[in-house]
Amino acid sequence: MKGQVHEYDGGGVQSRGYLTLPDKTGKRPGVLVVHEAPGPDDHAKRRTDMLAGLGYVALAADLYGGGIVGKGEEALKLMAPLRDNPAMLRARRARHLMS
Repeated sequence: MKGQVHEYDGGGVQSRGYLTLPDKTGKRPGVLVVHEAPGPDDHAKRRTDMLAGLGYVALAADLYGGGIVGKGEEALKLMAPLRDNPAMLRARRARHLMS
């Protein structure tokens, strides 16, 4: 299993997700892991590793851009623009699925 930072265009922001590939080769099903309010933290990364261990290609998305991880009130401020603008959230999710 191999986990690595995966940079991509996340709907107008430079995003830094975490991509984990299973040990198996060939075509594999994929799973998009969407982080909670704090951002793409260690919890999301552990989940991608767990899914890769089950044979999936897993990407922990970075909806905020830049791999930013917030705590408490800071996390809520990071989440607010996406919560208040569903079109932006949908655009960023669609970009993740196409990356």
